[in-house]
Amino acid sequence: MGKSEAGKPLVNPEEGEVESLSMISLQFEQNVSVNMDSWGTIEVTKDGSWDSFLGELTAGKVPNVLVFTLYDTVKSAGDYTFTIDLDNVLGADGQPLSGTYQYHYTIKGNTGGDDEGEAPSITPAEGQVESLQSFRITFNGYAGYSGPDSQSGLSDTYPRLKNANGEILDTAWNGIEMVFGAPGFVGDINFETAQTADGDYTLTVPVVLYRNDWSTVSKMFEFHYFIGTSGISGATILPDGQKADVFNTAGQLILKSADAEQLNQLPQGIYVVGGRKIILKKR
Repeated sequence: MGKSEAGKPLVNPEEGEVESLSMISLQFEQNVSVNMDSWGTIEVTKDGSWDSFLGELTAGKVPNVLVFTLYDTVKSAGDYTFTIDLDNVLGADGQPLSGTYQYHYTIKGNTGGDDEGEAPSITPAEGQVESLQSFRITFNGYAGYSGPDSQSGLSDTYPRLKNANGEILDTAWNGIEMVFGAPGFVGDINFETAQTADGDYTLTVPVVLYRNDWSTVSKMFEFHYFIGTSGISGATILPDGQKADVFNTAGQLILKSADAEQLNQLPQGIYVVGGRKIILKKR
């Protein structure tokens, strides 16, 4: 059987800037229906990454319209491309249509926060530790995990331990060694050498995570630790009389417009000061 010729369908929302993407309708020049036997591409992808958002193609309220409904609403800022292979569509003569078309969108809002699933939990918890070598990480709200590669849009592809200057101290070349369990996907990160010297440390963990519909999202998570008691003070964080709001890592406001003296009165730990995560330590 041959394929029917078709022009590029009109879409709603129109290409350009949108607040989010949840439903895309396609208007054709003829009556159409969904080709249930097709395996052609139909998806929304985030430009510059491997993030892929899937959905379902269904009939619209009028015979020349089909509607693609995403399983999860896309809200995160970025440039996106909607691709549809018209092999997914049957024309008025019952034959698959021909052509593959793309539509481009930009979401400018919602740059903060993680609306793609819960942030992972980690052991040992962030903060003061005696040494750093092995970690256990649990991904809640996701269906699965894979190690990233150069196509994932992330700046790195392996978990790494870094010092306060951002220098790499060790790399977990085995990535995350997954252990399946509840409440999410659990994995171990193991480094060859234990870090025991006093100082600040950051664990960076790049991952490609699978949502429940098996679309993907690329994430770089950071966890902050310190060993020893010497370290940063309130005056270093807020010099020259500066003030800033202080939150805990759960996003709860601890101090409003705090100065260095007020910051020094807090227990040592991890805080978000002026939008920047810091490790507050007592001298």
